[in-house]
Amino acid sequence: MLFADPGQTVDPSTILMTIADLRGLVIETNVDETYATQVRQGQPAGLQLAGEGEVRPGHVSFVSQRVDPATGGLAIELKSEAPLTAPIGLTITANITVDDRTAAMTVPRAAIVRDDRGNCAFVVKNGLARRQSVTVIDWPAARLIVTEGLAAGDQVITDATGITDGQAVTVVP
Repeated sequence: MLFADPGQTVDPSTILMTIADLRGLVIETNVDETYATQVRQGQPAGLQLAGEGEVRPGHVSFVSQRVDPATGGLAIELKSEAPLTAPIGLTITANITVDDRTAAMTVPRAAIVRDDRGNCAFVVKNGLARRQSVTVIDWPAARLIVTEGLAAGDQVITDATGITDGQAVTVVP
């Protein structure tokens, strides 16, 4: 596509044309440095083009070895498993699978309290809120995976805002 007309005066910094090979589109993005050590070449990814409901299979094809100090972003590239037809610059939502578990215990993010003693959740025992130390996998998601500290059947307070250890609570079915 040409962004100027014949005879038009343009600034030397104006982009007049983008030339690209549309047969092998690559998706370029950045991952926050918090997760930089978790992303590896070859990991599967789900790719969803803006305006579409379908999630297409893809994978991480490149991971930079340098985090940009200005943005805290790690450059990565993703490729679709099947040929992808899309305009250059289209927004694509990418979800990279960095871990796959057949079963996991999760709690809402609001159930976890972080303080000087570490992470905890409050469980209900005999009508009282009791602080329980937990280990979680913290990812940008509404629910966090609890790897230690809770057992199946524990009654977890799903929003621990303002809850204190030993506080009387009522379980609402």
